[in-house]
Amino acid sequence: MSRPHSTEKNIEQEIASLLDIKYEALFLQHLILDGPVERYPQIEAAFDQLVDRFYEENRSLITPAQYEAAKNSIEYFIFYVDQLIAFYKESGL
Repeated sequence: MSRPHSTEKNIEQEIASLLDIKYEALFLQHLILDGPVERYPQIEAAFDQLVDRFYEENRSLITPAQYEAAKNSIEYFIFYVDQLIAFYKESGL
């Protein structure tokens, strides 16, 4: 995984965006586990939008297969976001 011409500021911005995505995913996961069942369709739509955002912002680092797998499992999605955060931290901070 490598992104050309990443500066320290760009890396910090990438990490901040990924953390924002992760925190939204954790909130949605909480709603799935503890929220009312009638809100599931709204939660699912919000999760789909979050995965789409993640893919759009990180397309060069994510395969279509990983994108599809992330859409099917919030746990895998959070794991993969964590992997990208670790990648960025190792690559220059």
